Amino acid sequence: MKPKILTITLNPSLDKTVLLGTNDKNNALDTRRESISAGGKGINVSRALRCLGYPSVATGFLGGDSGQRIKVRLRQEKIKTEFIPVQGTTRINYTFIEEKTGLSTRIFGIEAKITQRDIALFLKKYKLLLRCADVVILSGRNVQGVADTFYADIIKIANQLQKKVVLDTSLKSLVKGIRARPFLIKPNIEEAQQVLNKRIQSKSALKQALISLHGMGPHHVVISLGSDGAVGFDGREFVCCHHPSFRVQNDVGCGDALIAGFIDGYYKTKDFSMAVKRGVLCGMSNALNLIPGKVNPRQFMNLNRKVILKKYI
Repeated sequence: MKPKILTITLNPSLDKTVLLGTNDKNNALDTRRESISAGGKGINVSRALRCLGYPSVATGFLGGDSGQRIKVRLRQEKIKTEFIPVQGTTRINYTFIEEKTGLSTRIFGIEAKITQRDIALFLKKYKLLLRCADVVILSGRNVQGVADTFYADIIKIANQLQKKVVLDTSLKSLVKGIRARPFLIKPNIEEAQQVLNKRIQSKSALKQALISLHGMGPHHVVISLGSDGAVGFDGREFVCCHHPSFRVQNDVGCGDALIAGFIDGYYKTKDFSMAVKRGVLCGMSNALNLIPGKVNPRQFMNLNRKVILKKYI
């Protein structure tokens, strides 16, 4: 039976992605392709889940014309929304990708500031939505006006109802959220270094980082390594999942797709290592698409041959 999933994006965005080609005559950059999509890490997870056949409910804060455009686009994607309307305007982000080099530049818009009234309305909505959820995914950095303890607070509420919580954030919100004992955390290597306040520059250091992060409270830890795949630890076994290099179309949303793939793999197999592998496959598929969180299960058979799974580090 498929789990009922709630994704939370406190700081969503309207994302515009532009693929740039070089005009050799005058060294100018021409637009080759562009896309506009509803964005923010939790929304990207909902999109990836939808591609895998899992319905979800997306919530958080939305405001202004860009917020309305996000709701319309999610409706078109058949993703159910329960966002709290706010007075400010939801940010617009831009990603420019050079076709020739693969280099990308991201420009982040100004985010809406959240009031105490907005927070109270969200918590009321959240407690109602929790009743129908099996998994809660908290994804993305915090937003102006919301305390660093906010993720930790809503993890505790979910834990009281025995819901599985996935946390993917950064800085103080990540540190405090980890200690609230979520089901899974998925920092990237830079975020893991920030939490532990030490560099991770060897396999032994990476293994120790997994042990240390797990010891802080979460049941499962997966560290995404970008082009090097991911590693994980569930308190019993270490998992290392690598893939060879390939031409990346867009790396935005790969971590979000990884989370969706992990949930898919976990509920299909109940096996931690296979969940990590499924997550890596989804991250690779995301990298081959221009829209963040867009994965194509038909690519998995070919990609699966390239992924190396080892139960040690």
